Amino acid sequence: MDRLEARHALFGREPELRRLREAIARIADGAGEALLLTGEAGVGKTSLLGQAAALATGNVAGGASGRGIRVLRAAGTQFEAEISYAALHQLLHPCLGEASRLSPLLTGALNVALGLGEGAAPEPLLVATAVLALLTATGGPVLLVIDDLPWLDAPARSCSAWWQDA
Repeated sequence: MDRLEARHALFGREPELRRLREAIARIADGAGEALLLTGEAGVGKTSLLGQAAALATGNVAGGASGRGIRVLRAAGTQFEAEISYAALHQLLHPCLGEASRLSPLLTGALNVALGLGEGAAPEPLLVATAVLALLTATGGPVLLVIDDLPWLDAPARSCSAWWQDA
């Protein structure tokens, strides 16, 4: 094992890594998938999420290299917990240029929610619909990696719950 691999290897997490590999394979094949990693602080949830992202992009042995999985990441933070849609802004920033593919109604709702446009606050369901449409418009499978869910702002948390049911 070379130095780069050793630095990113997770030891003693074989069952969790197997489940992540299986889930990522299903995502690469076009299936919807939702996994929630739970555990006490310091047990390695962030490391497992990082490994999931690396597997999805093919950046580790056994990854989905060439499968075209786009990884979007966000992390809840205590200082942003009161800022509406802060986590969505993190998550969607890499694909905001593709928002022009959406209808004007969805683009407008997304822009206002993310603080990129002016107008009345959009209904949360409209924002969730806009996000789902944007993720679909990116083409191909997408892996959303959201860390520290308890610190996500309430509107972003509501959106993520809605996507899981969609």
